Amino acid sequence: MSFTRQMPERYREQGSDGGEVAYNLLRAGVGEALPGVKDPDIAALHAWALVHGLAMLILDRRIDWDEAMVEQVVGLTFGGVD
Repeated sequence: MSFTRQMPERYREQGSDGGEVAYNLLRAGVGEALPGVKDPDIAALHAWALVHGLAMLILDRRIDWDEAMVEQVVGLTFGGVD
């Protein structure tokens, strides 16, 4: 929930909702996982959109939660990344 717009209490208490730190970690990690991508922001957006889309499909009950399926879908982009 770090990236939702519904976190004003955390922002007021800590001066941040943690989103910037989380994004920078994502950007660095995906930059390493996808070394062929020249722009780490594009790589981070790709990863974020992928997992966000999957999460929304599951939460909206458009698809059933299936850990093996999620692993396969994410593996299409990040296969073999530990």
